[in-house]
Amino acid sequence: MKTFNSVAQMKLSNIVAGQQVETTGYYTPGDGGQAKYRIEASQAVDGSGDHDLAGSTVAILQVGGVADVKQYGAAADGIVNDFKSVNDCFIANAGGSIIFPDGIYLIDRLFPLSDTTIYMSGGVTIKQSGALEPTVYFLNVTDVHIYANGAFIDGSASQVSGHTIQMI
Repeated sequence: MKTFNSVAQMKLSNIVAGQQVETTGYYTPGDGGQAKYRIEASQAVDGSGDHDLAGSTVAILQVGGVADVKQYGAAADGIVNDFKSVNDCFIANAGGSIIFPDGIYLIDRLFPLSDTTIYMSGGVTIKQSGALEPTVYFLNVTDVHIYANGAFIDGSASQVSGHTIQMI
């Protein structure tokens, strides 16, 4: 299996369809965004973890079990706005499990989807990128479980409709 240091390095490579590749990080080796990809012939890229490559092939992110927001490009550095990466992860893994590794996630808003389980460790901070309120929206969702032992959400949760929303 061919290994790349980053998604950017993988995107510059001419990889043949049918191969499996991996990255050791999203932006840099060891940044938490390491992932495995299946290479396929050119097709529409959904923007949620898939990448166009040189040579007219596409890298399809392979998520096994719990999806990591860093595999979708979240920097978690408190500087880069992680909204698109986090949102892409939620969309691609609707009804599944998502983890936020330690870091400061600067976002506009967070929109959990129904039947989703979210894990955040004590080293996670969700911070608003601007003056938008609220930070977390629960719009027409059911069965959202957030395990956030010690995590900090800087803002508020609002627009609650639906039922069975647990923050543990």
